[in-house]
Amino acid sequence: MKKTIVIVSLLLLAAGFAFADGWIGVGTGADIKWIKNADSPVDITTTEIDYYLGASGAHYFGDSAGLGYSVSMLYPLMEKVGESDFHDIKNPDIIVKTSLSFQFKHDFSRSVSLEAGAGAYYAYSSQEVNSNHQIGIEGNVGLSFGVLDHLALKLGAKVLVPVCTIKSTTVLGVTEEFSVSEYGVGVIPYLGVAYSY
Repeated sequence: MKKTIVIVSLLLLAAGFAFADGWIGVGTGADIKWIKNADSPVDITTTEIDYYLGASGAHYFGDSAGLGYSVSMLYPLMEKVGESDFHDIKNPDIIVKTSLSFQFKHDFSRSVSLEAGAGAYYAYSSQEVNSNHQIGIEGNVGLSFGVLDHLALKLGAKVLVPVCTIKSTTVLGVTEEFSVSEYGVGVIPYLGVAYSY
């Protein structure tokens, strides 16, 4: 799975240089998500806060439309169930997430741009005999501030909505998969730096 993510990321990166202009960068922030399990007999919201670290980029076909992508890691820190207090997550599963989106930008000036996009994401986590796969919709909006000829600061937020979650458990070499009906939203405010070309 990790090899596939790396290969797809490198192909997107290589293909991107054929476009007119774009950027490649890194960012960090927090992922705050509110999730409910529709299969649960009790209507309880789980709130989780994760540390976010990611690499992303966008390559534009012309002045305003293009393709965006990201590869990131989410490290769960705290959660609370219902009205309970937040508590630390012990032995968290590190989540690897990739996304692909259609991007649009509007230049307010030579150094300030508004960027927004919409697309899909895939998230994967695994620990011992359990693994989780999730596909969802992702939107993003942010501002880009050019500070040098090829250096920009990025400030923005991503919004994630899960569509399909599949969990699997392997016991004695036998893997059992089952779908989980989850719904909710995640918000990732982020700050980053990027190389613009």
